[in-house]
Amino acid sequence: QFRLAEGGEPVYENDVLVVIDSTAIVIECKAHLVDPPARRGGELRLVDTFEDLVVSASQQARRFAEFLRANPRRHAFETRSGRINNVNASRLLRFIPISVTYENLGFVSANLKELVDAGLIESGQSLVQSVCLTDLEVVLETLDSQVERIHYLARRAEIERTMGYRGDELDLFALYIDTGFCLGELEGAGHFLDLGLKSKELDPYFVGRANGVSVPKPKLRLTDWWRQVLARVEEVRNECWTEVAYVFLSVAYEDQQKFEKQFKD
Repeated sequence: QFRLAEGGEPVYENDVLVVIDSTAIVIECKAHLVDPPARRGGELRLVDTFEDLVVSASQQARRFAEFLRANPRRHAFETRSGRINNVNASRLLRFIPISVTYENLGFVSANLKELVDAGLIESGQSLVQSVCLTDLEVVLETLDSQVERIHYLARRAEIERTMGYRGDELDLFALYIDTGFCLGELEGAGHFLDLGLKSKELDPYFVGRANGVSVPKPKLRLTDWWRQVLARVEEVRNECWTEVAYVFLSVAYEDQQKFEKQFKD
């Protein structure tokens, strides 16, 4: 629980805060489901649903992220259970607000601009990425390191703002596994990507594992040398190591190969 100003009202709440080095992941959880009238296409019910699952959650997550950004100091947050959560925000540089839902909203959730274009959400809303809990579990389980997870969540939010595409969360994740979201001119230049069913590339691993069949886990496409450098960064953990790793992960696979060749030369 927190107040925007000392002694001020009202008291706001945040569900989950994860601090890793200089990165803060702010998560707002929504347990409401899409009710039957909304599923049948009732426009007003759809509007109410998205207002709760998307708009309200975005406002709550962003409010706390902005509070931490504006108050870079040590905080003692009270909880409903009576425990105190001590958080040092003085070294935070990167803030990633996320809305997590139990309901899988499919293509709509993965591209909130479509809700605005459809008139189901008012334009001008400052929205954060919305992801279904099960999809988030897939992401966290598949990626091998903390820095890869941070990079995905941060770039995922940027991609939604800067690129036109069609696809759901796992379609985007399959694209990330291939490219690390190093998309060059495809991002922010009026291009449109149809990613529908790209998530099928991930199916052999998860279906095989469920059936007791050994299938190699999908891995982010990195050169062996690049992967070793990132592992060393995460092992040593110098100051702002997550930011250093973020820079390395933002280098395209082909550029990793060129850099390694030039380094050896």
